[in-house]
Amino acid sequence: MHCADAPCVIACPTGALSKYQEDGRVLVDQGKCIGCRMCLQVCPFGIPQFDKNDLMQKCTLCLERMEEGKEEPACVSACPAKALQFGDANKLTIDLQKKAASKLVLMTDKPYATL
Repeated sequence: MHCADAPCVIACPTGALSKYQEDGRVLVDQGKCIGCRMCLQVCPFGIPQFDKNDLMQKCTLCLERMEEGKEEPACVSACPAKALQFGDANKLTIDLQKKAASKLVLMTDKPYATL
């Protein structure tokens, strides 16, 4: 998760978390993390994880892959069920709404229920 308005960034007392406006990533600088877990307390999704040194770690959306010109994180590329998606949040939301709407229309079993 990389929230549009990330409460973890606001709650972090050391500034270890930062939001990159250009691509929406929320990244952690483990050099600044003190392991206080404030980020975990305010995260509505329970995303922050802590390593063996009790420092916060989280997904970077494969920053290195993106810098190499790859279009999506490795987890999205590797997911055999295509359950993971990556891209513009607004476009993804519209696509999901269209998919849900088409299922509802097709379930009516009416002649006009074709797309």
